[in-house]
Amino acid sequence: MAKIIDLASVTKVADNSVLVVTDNQSSKRITFADFKSSLVKPASKTTAGVVKVGKGLQIDQSGVLSLNPAALVAPADLPPATDADLGAIRVGSGLSVTVDGTLSVSSNPIVERDSVVSSNYTISNNKIATSVGPITIGASVTVEISRQSTWVIF
Repeated sequence: MAKIIDLASVTKVADNSVLVVTDNQSSKRITFADFKSSLVKPASKTTAGVVKVGKGLQIDQSGVLSLNPAALVAPADLPPATDADLGAIRVGSGLSVTVDGTLSVSSNPIVERDSVVSSNYTISNNKIATSVGPITIGASVTVEISRQSTWVIF
């Protein structure tokens, strides 16, 4: 009878394949799926178990898990961020992002803003809007101040 060490290496086995496990007194037929589930448990917060390699990850020949740069999604391929979905967020003026993903507001005490209103703008109901002047309202441009709202120009 062949021993396991004498058998050729098997790299892919279908879950419905049948294994016959035999000792000196008896034998038992089990599917490969049942065999895997009895030996290998899924990973959890407290158990190492089996980890499935997801999108954007890879395992090298020595078993090291790492990011797969080729599988990463380019920011241009992500949907825009909304108030309901994170999506792609672009870092704008006065913001910075560190390599660990921390988003910070600039500590620069000088904030630059446009001094010309170049398109129609409506201040929403029950809001207080502020600007630092002088402010120029462009030709044919309207700034509408809605009910119960105020626009203060400092």
